[in-house]
Amino acid sequence: MIKDGDEAYTLILSKGKQSRGATSSDEIALLSDEMTEANNLIGIKKVFQFNFPDNMFDSIPMLDIVQVIEKIKYDIKPNIIFTHHFGDINIDHQIVYKAVLTATRPIKDEPVKTIYTMEIPSSTEWNAFTKDTAFIPNVFFDITNTIDLKVDAMAIYDSELREYPHPRSLKYLKELAHINGVKVGIRYSENFYLVRSIR
Repeated sequence: MIKDGDEAYTLILSKGKQSRGATSSDEIALLSDEMTEANNLIGIKKVFQFNFPDNMFDSIPMLDIVQVIEKIKYDIKPNIIFTHHFGDINIDHQIVYKAVLTATRPIKDEPVKTIYTMEIPSSTEWNAFTKDTAFIPNVFFDITNTIDLKVDAMAIYDSELREYPHPRSLKYLKELAHINGVKVGIRYSENFYLVRSIR
């Protein structure tokens, strides 16, 4: 979408890593540097970052998260939002999904017309699948021309990468895009679930 001329922004609500034992300022700074470099590589116009506690979004008022999302929304007035899938195993992802829907209620003058959820390797597929939590995509973006850029951007997140066959390995990311693509007759696909589209 960026290559087609769209502007894109990233909103990160937590520094991450703290729930996995990272406490030093050096570890947090490294993740922040990797995040900045990866977003720059793919052409993100601006990254907004906040400091809600990692894997503890259920310990803070939902309104606090909603208000942050609303503030950024009013600043940049996006017409599309991509957010986490409601069935992710990660509690923060579940709450962000709910907060996004709350912050973008379809009322008069709401700028957000389309909301997609995405699959997050090592979060979406690790939940116990039920008909209510399974990620069932219904929109497929052909990323054949940008898959290498995606992998290169993820490679920058070295502190988050794991050895194959972990879902957060570079090899798996490319395999997943290929499997997703084959399902819909293209080489590589990024799959989404369309929550709402107002046209």
